[in-house]
Amino acid sequence: MNRSHALPRSAASLLALAFPIHAQDPPAHRGSLDGIAGEISQGDAISSSQGPRILPDAWRNAARHSLTERLHLKFALSCDALAIGTLTNGTRSAASSDTALSVRWQALPESSRWPLALAIRIRNRHAFTDRPPSAIASGQNLLWRPVDGFNDNGFEIPELFLEQHLLQKRLLIRWGQMAADELLDDHPLRSAKQSFLNQAFSSSPATGFPGTGLGLAARWLFQQSADLTITASNVQSSNVSDDGRWLLRSEALFQGLQAGWNFHHGQRLQALAWRSDGLPGESSAADRGLSLTWSLTNPTSDTRWFARAAFAEGGTAAATHFAALGTSFTIRSRDRLGFAISLGRNNLSDTSWQSAAESFYRWQLTKDVQITAFSQLITGHHVARNNGWLATAGLRLGCRF
Repeated sequence: MNRSHALPRSAASLLALAFPIHAQDPPAHRGSLDGIAGEISQGDAISSSQGPRILPDAWRNAARHSLTERLHLKFALSCDALAIGTLTNGTRSAASSDTALSVRWQALPESSRWPLALAIRIRNRHAFTDRPPSAIASGQNLLWRPVDGFNDNGFEIPELFLEQHLLQKRLLIRWGQMAADELLDDHPLRSAKQSFLNQAFSSSPATGFPGTGLGLAARWLFQQSADLTITASNVQSSNVSDDGRWLLRSEALFQGLQAGWNFHHGQRLQALAWRSDGLPGESSAADRGLSLTWSLTNPTSDTRWFARAAFAEGGTAAATHFAALGTSFTIRSRDRLGFAISLGRNNLSDTSWQSAAESFYRWQLTKDVQITAFSQLITGHHVARNNGWLATAGLRLGCRF
């Protein structure tokens, strides 16, 4: 072997050891399951899989083929309904629906040197009862909500942004109205429509994310083994309130920096450092914090795990100290069972530690229809007006097209 070729090969071997590449690693620029990319990816998976569906295959395939081939459009329509009840000193019940349309238009093709796409998400949230599920535990002295989303905000356009890939798709850039947490602090079970409802698991109570905001996000990929993400956006609301506001003038700014590493067997580790200005109108002070998340998506058994520890100081995050652990796995070939537990407190509000535990069983009736039964138990000294505990249970129906 020529010596001039041996040195580069040795250097490449050292780099491969430091940054190993595995076929089962998560996609380079993946996002939240409930985000635009996640919804469209699920729709594509349903179309390509075998099994019974509500819509005839001919209709679905014709629509997707026509839109993709002629207009360079990809879309996903999701319809979810939730009915929930609480039990403590008294009983409460609530129900609502959440319909969302995610569309992605490929302005410059993926095969071009600088692929460019326009993404938009439109949703309508409507409550069937006097109060929506998101507010069913209001006044119960909880640090965070037992239900993420499923409010009564009506018609919203929470996301509208341009997305471009550069440098052979190693660099992803997004700018426009977006949810900062779609690329930050993610894990495979963070979805109020697919997995756990409680914000301890479907959101980030100890991270002061804006709900949605005008800003910029960039992610650099290191050979599929590591990535670095930076975001900056104005603060319009908190991710706990989950509003899709459009405020062109906002003096508050959120900034986040995250490093991610992918390991063997679908493991991933994320370290996030963030800072957020306060919202004077909501009496929240400036905040900053750290979040460390480990996750596992086993490609052979489809078992998923996540563990998180987070710390915050200030007023934008619901908790100043937080930890969570959860798992889900497939049973009966296509159904899914999940369990999770969390512990948190907020030093600024003199609140004692609170814990939240949740379990769910998801029946996959067809490829595009699922029914999920869930139950939660929230405990803490001040919970439910010093009663010490709050229990919830309910059903969620979801359709994907």
